[in-house]
Amino acid sequence: MNFTPTYGWYYRSSSDYAPAFTGVEFFWKFFVGDPEFANANGGVGPFGREVTRDEVLAGDVVQLSDYMGVFYHTLIVTSIRDGEIYVTGHTNDVYDRPLDSYSAEGFRFLHIEGVRFPVDSAPCFTALLDGTALPLT
Repeated sequence: MNFTPTYGWYYRSSSDYAPAFTGVEFFWKFFVGDPEFANANGGVGPFGREVTRDEVLAGDVVQLSDYMGVFYHTLIVTSIRDGEIYVTGHTNDVYDRPLDSYSAEGFRFLHIEGVRFPVDSAPCFTALLDGTALPLT
């Protein structure tokens, strides 16, 4: 979690959450590491990169845009079968709906790469990197 106000990534309750958790543009900017966000929140949290439709994998994200290019909805890719992308969403509770059944003017795709988190400066991974066992306590 990244509890930075406005630029973080967290959800504590329906009245205490980061805009990136529910807002389409905030979500995108957080995940792609928009400089405004990364400078404000230190880059801590999940991250991804924009990909083409052909590069999308299950678990990735797709956002829908209107005719003016304004992105308004975020969906999760749940499967790809015979070249068709299927998505799941919560606003209208859909599961494995064909992406092409949406009447959106445009799409953008986000591949989730991983998560960044702070690590103490102590050599906590030394044993792992050296290939030695950690001591059992």
